[in-house]
Amino acid sequence: MQAKSKGGQSVRSAKNFVSAKQDQNMWIGLIDFLKRNNKMPVVAFTLSRNRCDINLQALQSVDLNTAREKGSVQKFFQQCLQKLKPPDRQLPQVLSMKDSLERGIGVHHSGILPILKEIVEMLFQSGLVKLLFATETFAMGVNMPARTVIFDSHRKYDGLEVRNLKPGEYIQMAGRAGRRGHDENGTVILLCKSQVPPSIDLRSMILGQPEKLQSQFILRYAVILTCLRIESIKVEDIIQFTFKEFNQKLQLPMQQKQLEVALDKFSQLPELGEQLQPLCRFYDLAQEYTIEKQRIMKYLLSQPKIAKELKVGRILVVTQGRHYNKLGILLAIKSAPGKDTVYRLLVLDHQFSSSDPKDNNLHRGEMYYKIVSLTPQNKLFQPEGIGGHCVIDAKAADIVEITKSTIKVDGDIIIRNWEQRQIERFKDSPPGATVVKAVSELQQLNQNYIDNTDAVKCINLSKDVNISEENELVQIRYTEYLWKQLLTLLPHTNIAGFEQEFATVYERKVLERRIEELKFKNSTKNLSLYPDYCNKLEVLRALKYIDDLDEVTLKGKVACEMGQNELLITELILCNMFNDLEPAEIAALLSSLVFQGKIQGEPVIPEKLKKCVKEFEDINDTILAEELRNKTIIETENRLNFGLLEVVYEWARNKVINYNVLCLYVCNL
Repeated sequence: MQAKSKGGQSVRSAKNFVSAKQDQNMWIGLIDFLKRNNKMPVVAFTLSRNRCDINLQALQSVDLNTAREKGSVQKFFQQCLQKLKPPDRQLPQVLSMKDSLERGIGVHHSGILPILKEIVEMLFQSGLVKLLFATETFAMGVNMPARTVIFDSHRKYDGLEVRNLKPGEYIQMAGRAGRRGHDENGTVILLCKSQVPPSIDLRSMILGQPEKLQSQFILRYAVILTCLRIESIKVEDIIQFTFKEFNQKLQLPMQQKQLEVALDKFSQLPELGEQLQPLCRFYDLAQEYTIEKQRIMKYLLSQPKIAKELKVGRILVVTQGRHYNKLGILLAIKSAPGKDTVYRLLVLDHQFSSSDPKDNNLHRGEMYYKIVSLTPQNKLFQPEGIGGHCVIDAKAADIVEITKSTIKVDGDIIIRNWEQRQIERFKDSPPGATVVKAVSELQQLNQNYIDNTDAVKCINLSKDVNISEENELVQIRYTEYLWKQLLTLLPHTNIAGFEQEFATVYERKVLERRIEELKFKNSTKNLSLYPDYCNKLEVLRALKYIDDLDEVTLKGKVACEMGQNELLITELILCNMFNDLEPAEIAALLSSLVFQGKIQGEPVIPEKLKKCVKEFEDINDTILAEELRNKTIIETENRLNFGLLEVVYEWARNKVINYNVLCLYVCNL
């Protein structure tokens, strides 16, 4: 790929603005260079329709065709124009295109008349167009390679922002350079009018990974209604075969095999006796409470008022793995964008603790420890011996309480001392004085709390935080409700051999949930579009397109016949809006469903159609409100646009009899 910078200026001295004259001279010089080096034909991708037209006008003095080629273009052009009416052959766009094509220069974008675009494509294919200014749509679906491809710019406006071309877009356009069987190499030139783009941007654009294909399938109301009318076809079957579900479909065989293994394992487990049923209810409630509590803690600890309390030396109650409800001194907080905040804590431990790799509890997962820690016998950790401690990294979900107590410590010294003693050759070294002092104070506080539960006061997170989000308030109240319900089941856990008995219940319950999860993944309810399907069914029920038994009503049958905007058009028909309107008025109003262009200012609406436009908008707002209420995926192309209403109205009344008059109307928009 070649990069051409105007005038050979350095990046530092290059101006950000290029005048029209400079731009014209650059193109003339570049075309001369390409002609001398036999690099024609050329496709110049200009990522703006307006820029395409400006470049074409700027090269009126350039002639790339011989007299014989001019004759061939003129003859072919006149033959093609026979399809147009005589007045339409005099359109400014037609005359301008005829002149430029005779000189071997063409333009191709969505603003060109379809017949002219076809003429340009055929002339380019036959080699009579040497230079073609085109937007990126020319590279999509039209197999017309050239010897050279030029990029007018490496940046484009995508409707939201001006950005660099993506690798897939660049490859699609640059791939037009080099004709199979004609050229050994293709040439790609990027014009650098102000300065050469940074190499990192170019490398990303040229060598970057193309974006993954995204399914554009939209589940329309007409599809749903049609399937409901035909018993042999289900909407879920249609969704399953869309590209959107491709990755999930690949995983189905593996998930089905996992389900079979889980079911086989479950069948081998013994049935739970009547005496274990209270523990089953305890597991169900404790698991739900734990999940809700973890989510709430993550939210509360992110609030500024609570975050201020989390300073080095703050005493926290944590549960993580085998560490049940331990008091811990906060040593440091590590946070990174996109990752969970980590709280480094010094916690008490047994003097001669050892994590046995054969311990059966280790493979049960974090949820097992969280649930067991709720039982009365594990209310607060009581260490065996004196001086046992360890440093752990906890997350928000591991924090049970934030106490009002603090201990003055140097967190960095304690962390360094602990990390040093984790090295093999320092493993038997005694802890430093700072660590010993902190552990001693923490152990004294822990003993005070065991002797008197009121010795350690905790911060009431839900009351001390001014929560304004209604959803979070509801969630906190629900978590408090679950805890009150859980308290009624805690006496059932105060039995001999609780952990052994509960382990049996836990293993069975976890396997049950795993089977339910796999069954869901293998069902149609796991389809990505299934929620939208259910939401759209609710919309159809609310608007009476189907009844409570999902039988299609008269309105639904009418909607099935519509290609797009099925709900809006059906409502308009059945409310008899068109009964008293003239054909021209109906055509003008319906133009709002298909026009996607932009106009300057407000659209001009004839006086006699203003009432109808208001009714159009009211009906559309009713449908939109129902869609928003049911959280459906709203199709943006179905929104109303009355920008072409006046033009269509005059055309339907025979006031616009040819393209010339039509252009006058459109130019006034």
